[in-house]
Amino acid sequence: MGRTMDVSIRLMTYKDTVKILLLDPSDVGVFDDAKWGIQMKQGLLNIRKKGCNETVYFHRAVLNIPRGDPRVVQHLNKNRFDNRRCNLYVHANQEAMVLYNSS
Repeated sequence: MGRTMDVSIRLMTYKDTVKILLLDPSDVGVFDDAKWGIQMKQGLLNIRKKGCNETVYFHRAVLNIPRGDPRVVQHLNKNRFDNRRCNLYVHANQEAMVLYNSS
């Protein structure tokens, strides 16, 4: 049985450079269901929902982890635009992530 192809979507950043968003084919609906924008925060680019009063990050939407949930999602390869499920790891909380990263 062959592996399904990943989906890549071209996004324009605030400086007119192109970023490629990677996701699984089964998660294309998450991208299509809302308008998403790229936000610069603490020197890092984040993909967040536009026109929303609260911040919703794309990687949390992919995994259906709601705002206020203490679990933390980490991009294993450190690429915030790679939102394939195989690249997302869920920690129980911030402290668990710190312990994981320090080992």
